[in-house]
Amino acid sequence: MTEKALRLGPIAVIFGLWAVIGALAADAALLLALPLLPREHVVVGVPVAFGSVGALSLFIAVLTLVRIARVDIGVRGRARLWIGAVAMIVAGLATIAFGVVVGLVLGDPGYGTLGVPYGAQAFADVLSSTRSSIETIALAQGTYAPMMAALVIWEIAVRVQLGAGIATWFLIPERIRRVIWILIDAPLLAAFIFALWALPFEPREDGDVTQPAIALVISTLFALRFCARMLPPTLDVAERIGVQTLVAARMLRAKKSGFLTAIGILSILAVSFSSCTLTTTLSVMGGFREDLQQKILGNNAHVVIDREYGTWEGWGPALERVREVPSVTGASPYVAGEVMVTSASNLGGAVLRGIDPRTIGDVTDLPRNMAPGRGHGRLEYLQHPERLLDLSAAEMSGSVLHGRDDDLEEEDDLDEAESDAGVPVVGEDDETASAQHESLMREIDRVLGELDERTPDAEPTVDPDFRTGSGAGVRVQDAFGRVDDPTGLFLGMPPPLQRPREVLPGLIVGQELARSLRLHVGDEVNVVSPLGDLGPAGPIPKSRPFRVAGIFYSGMYEYDMKVAYTDLETAQRFLSTGGAISGIEVRVDDWERADAAAAAIAEAIARPELRVRSWQEVNRNLFGALELEKLAMFITLGIAILVASFCIVGTLVLMVREKGRQVGILKAMGAQDGQIVGMFMLQGLFIGLVGAISGLGLGWVVCFAAEHLGIVPLNPEVYYIDSLPIHTDPREFFAVGIAAVLVCLLATIYPAILGSRLKPVDALRYS
Repeated sequence: MTEKALRLGPIAVIFGLWAVIGALAADAALLLALPLLPREHVVVGVPVAFGSVGALSLFIAVLTLVRIARVDIGVRGRARLWIGAVAMIVAGLATIAFGVVVGLVLGDPGYGTLGVPYGAQAFADVLSSTRSSIETIALAQGTYAPMMAALVIWEIAVRVQLGAGIATWFLIPERIRRVIWILIDAPLLAAFIFALWALPFEPREDGDVTQPAIALVISTLFALRFCARMLPPTLDVAERIGVQTLVAARMLRAKKSGFLTAIGILSILAVSFSSCTLTTTLSVMGGFREDLQQKILGNNAHVVIDREYGTWEGWGPALERVREVPSVTGASPYVAGEVMVTSASNLGGAVLRGIDPRTIGDVTDLPRNMAPGRGHGRLEYLQHPERLLDLSAAEMSGSVLHGRDDDLEEEDDLDEAESDAGVPVVGEDDETASAQHESLMREIDRVLGELDERTPDAEPTVDPDFRTGSGAGVRVQDAFGRVDDPTGLFLGMPPPLQRPREVLPGLIVGQELARSLRLHVGDEVNVVSPLGDLGPAGPIPKSRPFRVAGIFYSGMYEYDMKVAYTDLETAQRFLSTGGAISGIEVRVDDWERADAAAAAIAEAIARPELRVRSWQEVNRNLFGALELEKLAMFITLGIAILVASFCIVGTLVLMVREKGRQVGILKAMGAQDGQIVGMFMLQGLFIGLVGAISGLGLGWVVCFAAEHLGIVPLNPEVYYIDSLPIHTDPREFFAVGIAAVLVCLLATIYPAILGSRLKPVDALRYS
């Protein structure tokens, strides 16, 4: 029986190779022929290609069935080859039928009228149109159902064929298998060296991830193959260490019991996937934590000096002493108060922060958050608000913020209507739109000049009910409320094109607040503070107009929606704090040692009434909750490794039962109970090591791909990030590996003790 099984080796080789080649050739015949060949060649070539693949599959399947008929029932591998041959016959017939139907579709005269290009065209550009055209013609011909039936049958049969082909691998003689592995290993090694030398592992600046993905796939396949090649030599080395490792390695390498080998492999896979899941989850949570931490440190200082309630005077000397502390790299005063910001279309609450524009960049990332590509406007407009009167059309039109579809549905409708009417829409970035805007600005200045000459005592104003930030028009009124639009240019004009006449203090708002209030750079807003003067009926809120000097984007919704910046002196006058401030923001050279820096700053200023808090102390509750969530996730997913250890328990218990005779012989030869326990525990330790190492490697590959290749994209309109954040911590990987090995080692205690209690007489008698 063994001899007959070995004779099936060459058939198994041909069968397994064609199972792969046939599956790929059937797809390639259609995908490559349609876009690249002329039509007359495609009509004939595609059915011939599918027919050739199907005929060759039928020929190999018939040869295999003929060979199987000569083998006795019960020979190892006979059933696998029979199932694979039948699946190959079904796949061959389905391939021929599919080719015939596709040939009928390609020969239809209406196929060429659908705009499908022929000849040497870009492959990716015509795939979608080719598929839709084939489906359209097939539906018209009534051949769509047979075509899809043949395709589904072919898919199922090919998968069964591939499974049977893989299962016949161990029927191949070892000599032939070595040759096959050499043919696989040599190109794989060359591809790995090429990937290390020529391909990048991180995306380029343009965001193309094709080459890094290829490099990662090649490296992963090479690592898997390398580990598989190193496994037998590792077991050989273990056998030379001692008697216990010799017996444990021989038991794991035993080929006599296929069932134990199968469940042993399942045990390793269970530990591997559990470790991969745990490390990936911890890396994702660490990525969210690090991303949140960076955004918090970018919008807040490392150390904050303030009072528990109210403002404080005499901050000048304290600021100088803070800057003299060696670990301090920047310090800036601020004053803060809650206000209400209103525009022509909406209102919202915010925290008004008065800052020093000259030093705010030393403690926060506000200048970077206003840089082109992230925000709009300039920080220097807070110091020179008069420059807001001379904004160019590009600065104003470039500040249009594109919000979510549900928020800007009305604005999009108005923009579309203006575009249909021939009116240029704000937000166009081409040179034509900019030139039109500049021309319109000059025409508006001319019309306003004419209005000033007619009514010199009347200041032209903008109707706040008509001038909105959603693309509506602008109409000019004089002091008597009369509308004068002699040229008709104001009708449908996009805002904000009316030149302001009054210098107002600048205000920098977040992107979300600008979306909510429909604000652009140069727009006028009204800021209301509850801390106003005392009137006859009680406190009167204070109100003052501001002009939007910039829009920043920090990535944190809370900051982008609730924070507005203005000049320090302007905020002090508006909030009625006099010369007092709310606190001093400080940045240190090492943010991880902010607590020590805070203690040094508190000692330097020597004012007990002031609080000196680091960013860890200010955000203690937030990061404490994140750490607790991470610990809970570690414990929860660690249970998966515990469940995987149950498979190890079952494997070793069955091994004790099956190897009872060998254990009895060893004990009869003088082996101690402790040695027997050590033999079985070494097996569990080996399973845990292989599972943990492979799981950690797989987890690192997944994390690397998610971090650098963006395999898990996120919608930035829903989340504050566009891809899944990943932070791989070697300490976490090491902790997961140690936990997996310890769990597997503890799971072997009971089976090992059970094997050590086996008596030699009973083992030899019942075995």
